[in-house]
Amino acid sequence: MFREQKQSDESWLSVTISVVMVLSLFLLLGFTPETENKTKGAFITNINESERVVFQEKNTIFASSTPTYEEPQTVAVTRERQTEKRWVEVTGYSSTVDQTNSDPFTTASGETVRDGIVAANFLSFGTEIRIPEMFGDKVFVVKDRMNRRYSPPYDNVWHDGYVDIWFHTREEARLQGREITHIEILK
Repeated sequence: MFREQKQSDESWLSVTISVVMVLSLFLLLGFTPETENKTKGAFITNINESERVVFQEKNTIFASSTPTYEEPQTVAVTRERQTEKRWVEVTGYSSTVDQTNSDPFTTASGETVRDGIVAANFLSFGTEIRIPEMFGDKVFVVKDRMNRRYSPPYDNVWHDGYVDIWFHTREEARLQGREITHIEILK
């Protein structure tokens, strides 16, 4: 019986020591319920070269006997943008008076033409789009308008609109041709 009493005292003592150690870590880190909600991901605290390194991830604290990092680590998190797909007829144009107006190097939004500009009447200025089947991940920006006949509502077409891509030369625009494909409208 004396032996059983000694084992229960030892287990109670080890539990108490564990609780005190965890509470000491919380106090050492300045950890409060308010800062717990603000903390996201994992962080590393290097207390001293001879002391332990403390890792925290969510509600779990890990400690090592030797430092594993010299400096705090930063992790970049990327989020995929939401997209809306639409079927359009894609064409090309260049800065010539017969394809635009009397000021062929100025877009309808007032900017100078450059690579990555498209004209579309059904999207607002500044809308970013991708044409993945033709240009992969390249992002285009709507900064120009097409002739009024390419404005909605569209008669006798099954697609959602027209997109005209600006090219440096008339030959590049001609090589683009006309193609019906889908675009991704980035949000």
